[in-house]
Amino acid sequence: MFGQLTAALSDARARLDVVALQLAGNLVLLALAWFWLGMGVGSLWALAGLVLLAVVMVCLSALLHGSGLAAFRPMTLREAFGAARARLPRLACYTLLALALLLAWDLAGSYARQAGQWAASAATFSSQSPVKPETMEGVYVWALRIAFVWLALLLHPVAGRLAGGIDSAVRVWKQPAYWLGGLIFSVLGLLLPWWLLRWVPVFTTIGMETASALARFGAAYVLAVVSWAAMAALMARLGREA
Repeated sequence: MFGQLTAALSDARARLDVVALQLAGNLVLLALAWFWLGMGVGSLWALAGLVLLAVVMVCLSALLHGSGLAAFRPMTLREAFGAARARLPRLACYTLLALALLLAWDLAGSYARQAGQWAASAATFSSQSPVKPETMEGVYVWALRIAFVWLALLLHPVAGRLAGGIDSAVRVWKQPAYWLGGLIFSVLGLLLPWWLLRWVPVFTTIGMETASALARFGAAYVLAVVSWAAMAALMARLGREA
């Protein structure tokens, strides 16, 4: 099982063209999203521009990530882009679904304090011993994070199937190596980057603080993208083996 994970990492390392494209492409998407969030809607033309840019970002994301999933079948980048372009409508719909689920998850996270207070009150009443709201709030937040990872791992083979990277999502779901790899790469690509971004070392100058922030963001970003590529490679490998 661990041999399959090692082989997937080797596959990702062998496709530096795919990894480099994901690194550059996601930076472009982040920059566009930052610009989009700052756009105003003071006129009809501004609203039309806002909607148009949103459509462009969805299509670019579908092409970028769809081609990345397809490339590990294996395909050349040109073939992978052709496969993603041919499946653009369904990949765009999947992207919209993923965004909707992400927004729903973020909305659920905004109720962490209320959920913690309610759960602490219920637990105190049932156990007849005081339970801190902060404890239940932490449980709620981590439950949401686990649900996010589980849902992402459940949907990832669906995306691979839509992109043409694998022939069956069910075959991938049935293999324990996929879930073990998902757990490991979630730690490396989500938990560790999250910790790096939250960790703020104390420096004496603004320049050193800026350099630290850039270094931490760069390391977190590379870890996230490489872990995603490794998961795509693992999924393609398991799909072939199945």
